Amino acid sequence: TDLPTVLALTVVMLAVMHWLQKADRSLLPPLIAGGTAGILLLLRTQSMLIFPAVILLALLLYFPRWKEWAVASAIFFLGILLVASPWLIRNAKLTGKITFDDPAQLALLSSQYGTSNILDTQSFDFENESLSSSILDFALSNPAYVARFISSHFFATEISALLALPLIFPFNGFQEPVNIYWMDWNGSLSLPNQLLMLLYLVVIAFGIGASWKRLRWIGLVPLFFSLVYALSNGVARFSGWRYSLPAAWVGYFYFALGF
Repeated sequence: TDLPTVLALTVVMLAVMHWLQKADRSLLPPLIAGGTAGILLLLRTQSMLIFPAVILLALLLYFPRWKEWAVASAIFFLGILLVASPWLIRNAKLTGKITFDDPAQLALLSSQYGTSNILDTQSFDFENESLSSSILDFALSNPAYVARFISSHFFATEISALLALPLIFPFNGFQEPVNIYWMDWNGSLSLPNQLLMLLYLVVIAFGIGASWKRLRWIGLVPLFFSLVYALSNGVARFSGWRYSLPAAWVGYFYFALGF
């Protein structure tokens, strides 16, 4: 699902930016943005965390036109509902509950919220247990533990996006096999690579600054999406590998702008 999620996330960003650029009384742009967000929701359930961020961004653009913002936000959520409702109805008929995911996926997520038996999907009773209640109860009982793993996975996602940019490693020549250093790399950076990372961060900062100067909040939409998507990975207790792919391009997008 990762490549379709990349494409869906990109389309949602474009639709949201188009909506916020207009920020007028037209109801079609927020409806289209909501519809594309519904498609993203069907691919990755945790992407629902992005939607409140979109509404907050819209508030910054509509302020102080509260009524127009409220109507546009409602239309945005209507678009999500129109796309997601057939899937929800279908699942309700099959399982007797309104749910996005297969029970096995819900059991997997439930198993992540524990201190032992992680990824043990047998302990979750789909028929009689509520996933949200199970997660909330554990989070309230172990707030420091939950905050630690969410923040760890959040930063892992953001760092892996930064590491999509190349590092300095031995180059053996055009006629030699590619040096796939990342397969055996232990994650530590030599001094030249540390300096290179600092340079990359400076260039990315220039890119973010240029976006802000030209488009203000609209230019920061990809940054918001990247941060919230990384947070959603943390909430699901996943990061790295394919889970970083959908928003990893945002880092080198701003790098390209900065360059």
